[in-house]
Amino acid sequence: MLWLAEGGKLIELVIGQYRQFIENEAGWKYLWNNGKPKHEDAAQGLFRGIAKHYCHANGIAIDREVNLGRGPVDFKFSKGREFVAVLEVKKLDNGRFWNGLDKQLTEYMEADETKNGWFLAIQLSKTGVSKTRIKELPDRVKKLSKERGLNIRYGRP
Repeated sequence: MLWLAEGGKLIELVIGQYRQFIENEAGWKYLWNNGKPKHEDAAQGLFRGIAKHYCHANGIAIDREVNLGRGPVDFKFSKGREFVAVLEVKKLDNGRFWNGLDKQLTEYMEADETKNGWFLAIQLSKTGVSKTRIKELPDRVKKLSKERGLNIRYGRP
């Protein structure tokens, strides 16, 4: 059980470092191209670039777009079967944003037989649907976790 806590704390640390880079170290400009937001895979690539070094230093494997039977999860973290967690990345303005939480993430968790999941919400705008969804996210994650008996957390850079 200790490893679970350590692995979860590592993911939390990585999300914090990702947020630091995006918000305070000009990393945001890698998510835009000539004033237009890039596709989610740009945000995922930046996340992996930061996460892999933390994971390797702590003996945790990080795999990108692992096909868990229902399609590819954005990231899988593991140390044998002692610690397994999956992480799904979605931009807040993505039309399938809630599907990423309610369906994709939970299906990946089920397929990989883990109760540990992270949902990383990328906010490129503070208006419109992004503003509404970021306010709803904590309650939706809490409700989904409780209903399904899962350990789902969320993060946002």
